[in-house]
Amino acid sequence: MLPGLDSTTRVLHRVKRIWRFLSNPGVDPRHVVGALARRAFRLRTEGWVPIVFDETGLKGRAMLLGAGTCYRGRALPLALYAYQNPKIKKSLWAYREGLL
Repeated sequence: MLPGLDSTTRVLHRVKRIWRFLSNPGVDPRHVVGALARRAFRLRTEGWVPIVFDETGLKGRAMLLGAGTCYRGRALPLALYAYQNPKIKKSLWAYREGLL
């Protein structure tokens, strides 16, 4: 959080930071997430990693299905899939399984 900035300014600041990070030609988000995921998986001594799924509507136009795991108290996204409800040909469980 940046004290002294209103919430709209904070959001815009975060969006710009993310955009600059993802626009950096030296950064491939797949490699970053892959490296974080490998580290998160190594930290799990139990031998299994819980995966959490989340479905979010995008203003009635599409749905976003995400899969993630916990890393340092935050959700680390592992995979995202956007789809439109009427165009789903398979079961949503099949899409969830495919993200794994």
